Amino acid sequence: MKSTIGTTKNSLIEAKDIVFLWRLVYKNAALLIIIPVITFLVGYIYAYRLNDVYGSEAQLLLKSNETYDYQDPIYKGLGAYSTYTDIQNQIRILKSRSLIGEVIDKLEINVSQYVVGRLRRQEVFYTLPFKCNVDIIDGRFYEVPMSVEIKSEDRYTVKYEFDNKVHEFQGVFGEELRTDQFRMTLDKLYGFDKGGLEVISKSNYELIVHTRDYLISKYQSNITIENIDFTSILTVSVTDELMNRGVIFLDSLCQTYVDYTRRIQLEVNQNTLDNIQRQIDTVQQFIEETEAHILNYKDDHSILDIDKEGNQYFSEYFELNRWLRGFVEQKTSITLLEKYLNSEIDQRTPPPYFYIEESDQYLSTLISDLRAKQSNLETMRTQVSEENQGFKYLRNEIQFGGRRSIEN
Repeated sequence: MKSTIGTTKNSLIEAKDIVFLWRLVYKNAALLIIIPVITFLVGYIYAYRLNDVYGSEAQLLLKSNETYDYQDPIYKGLGAYSTYTDIQNQIRILKSRSLIGEVIDKLEINVSQYVVGRLRRQEVFYTLPFKCNVDIIDGRFYEVPMSVEIKSEDRYTVKYEFDNKVHEFQGVFGEELRTDQFRMTLDKLYGFDKGGLEVISKSNYELIVHTRDYLISKYQSNITIENIDFTSILTVSVTDELMNRGVIFLDSLCQTYVDYTRRIQLEVNQNTLDNIQRQIDTVQQFIEETEAHILNYKDDHSILDIDKEGNQYFSEYFELNRWLRGFVEQKTSITLLEKYLNSEIDQRTPPPYFYIEESDQYLSTLISDLRAKQSNLETMRTQVSEENQGFKYLRNEIQFGGRRSIEN
């Protein structure tokens, strides 16, 4: 009996609990079915209204051997780090604000265009039945939506909210609509015939004007650039709400980059040519100044033919050098002769006069006379003694008389 009582008290689910749950589900069955259906519908509508995002991709070859072989000597010896650095620099150029700004200016995508439906606002890329040109006057009007409704073949209505006020204006196709915030001209493109006018007049269109800085920042954040390993190829990707616009933007970006590199190369070449031209002008000026100096020198010195007169001056110079050498040799001979005459050594050795006799006849005669007396003295030396008066007289005459004559 104790075992039965304990089992009854410890039961987790009783019959009355099951009955309560059944009644609860039965009464709220419709709600349990409706909630998932509503959740699904809300999620579907939200997903339907989300803007699609498309990705576009292109590849750029930075350097090919066939095209840039002339640059190889520059890259030799720089190593892999230099190549890596150059690739990183090219990536920075591709994502630079200036380059992206050039692309935006070319494509004229500063106005976003939408077709507004009941559930979804669909952005389009220049497929509206009209072309829009807008110039913003008030800088606060950027990013303000403008609703455009086509009223007739020639007229349209623009409506927008600005400064907490709703503004509405009537415009004519092909004519400028001017307000305090903007100047706008809408030009018809297609669909304005009788059959198409009914269709496009039922559609609502919306325009939003963006600033240039906004578009640059947007595409800077949407661009991804990667370098394929061990190559000089860059993979450039961009995401955009419109597939065609992303493809066109990426194509224009690559083309603008190629034009930029060509422009930079042309600028470098032009600067090089300018530098070479400046050097040529400097050399030309120096040559002209030198020619003028030569002409003035010729006029001042009455020079008619530099080559002929140069040869003449060279011949004279050579002749003067020959005379100078002769004078030097004569001076040397006279110096030796002077030393000979002033010396106290035996006068049996003949005096040096090799370069004197030919140039000075008087001195040559005196030396010949001195030689004859020396010869007579040597002859008397063998015949008489040195105490002989004739010998002494001849020796004194040689030592003093002949020396004085030569020195005089």
